[in-house]
Amino acid sequence: MKGRIIQKSGLWYGQVYGTWSHFLVDHNWEGWENVTIGCLTKLGAKYELKKWINKNCPPEFDL
Repeated sequence: MKGRIIQKSGLWYGQVYGTWSHFLVDHNWEGWENVTIGCLTKLGAKYELKKWINKNCPPEFDL
């Protein structure tokens, strides 16, 4: 999984690269998607992105 922090319109956003789909329209696309709310600081966006990753991605492990 790839993640990044970008600035748009004076706010900072956390984005994740992946394959996304829309549930109302049968449409899939691959690319960057915002997964956090707009934050005033880069550090705040990084914190929100880490929170999103911990909530939505299972921890990886090796056998």
